[in-house]
Amino acid sequence: MKPIKSLVAFLVTAITLISLTSCQKEVSYELGQNGNNNNNNSSGNFTANINGGNWKAAADKQSATIMDGVINLTGISSNGQMMTITLTGDTIGTYDVSFAAAKGFVAFEPDYTKPANVYSSMSSDVATNANGTVTVTSIDTDKKIIKGTFQSKLFNPADGTSYTATEGLFELTYFTSLPTDPTGPTTPPATGDAYLKATINGTAWQAKTITAQVILGQIYIAGADEHKVFAFTIPPDAKVGSYTYDPFSQLYTTDYSEINGMDAKMYSAESGTLKITQHDPTKKTMTATFEFVGRETFDQVETRQITKGSFFVKYQ
Repeated sequence: MKPIKSLVAFLVTAITLISLTSCQKEVSYELGQNGNNNNNNSSGNFTANINGGNWKAAADKQSATIMDGVINLTGISSNGQMMTITLTGDTIGTYDVSFAAAKGFVAFEPDYTKPANVYSSMSSDVATNANGTVTVTSIDTDKKIIKGTFQSKLFNPADGTSYTATEGLFELTYFTSLPTDPTGPTTPPATGDAYLKATINGTAWQAKTITAQVILGQIYIAGADEHKVFAFTIPPDAKVGSYTYDPFSQLYTTDYSEINGMDAKMYSAESGTLKITQHDPTKKTMTATFEFVGRETFDQVETRQITKGSFFVKYQ
């Protein structure tokens, strides 16, 4: 079984990837095919002071939803810094977003194109002093406007660094469901020519958002849509060949997660095979296929059958 710090890091990264996917979906629909704003965006303000510098979400890259008892706010600044607030509640009040309270989290990414590099209030290591509060001061159900403040100490478990968010403010129009593109469902292109797809319990699936980079001596690959995430760790010197999944190994790992707000189930590969068919460490590209049985990490009972999995990525 994976250590709790790894589980928390994966959960935060997974939810952030999903928030990014949802934000992209909303922004894509809001601007339309011709780039004209049809006034369905989350208008308003989303700002904070990050390590002494001003952060503000761009007007066309901010979203707010209140769905299924969960509040989610996402904003991306003009220089690509992303802030996400997720709260397990849908009423006014103050939410403790520390790991111990488990009432939600605040997450910050210095570069939203690298979702694995996440700073979060939800660290299980008490020595980091990661913490924070989000106060929802008003929810106007007629005008669909949510207002509040926040502050948080944000920690990155990958490298031990931190950010401090103070003077956070939000006043945003919110949705109670994700906007639907009237032209029908579409699949946004993944990063570059990258793809990640699999069949989950007999149902075909493909990632809409993909990240791949080297973190702490391991290649980290993750792909997500609005509710599902796959994450892989692979040694940077991995050779072409087949690798059998070992639930006790930290070298070749694959985790699959299903997430609804803060309700998450993570399935770790306990048997199966990862087959690397191409790896160029110079060009930093990798192609692989995979199949495995994933067992739910916490209850150790529920499983998912993953077949026909494959990916191609360019990592950083």
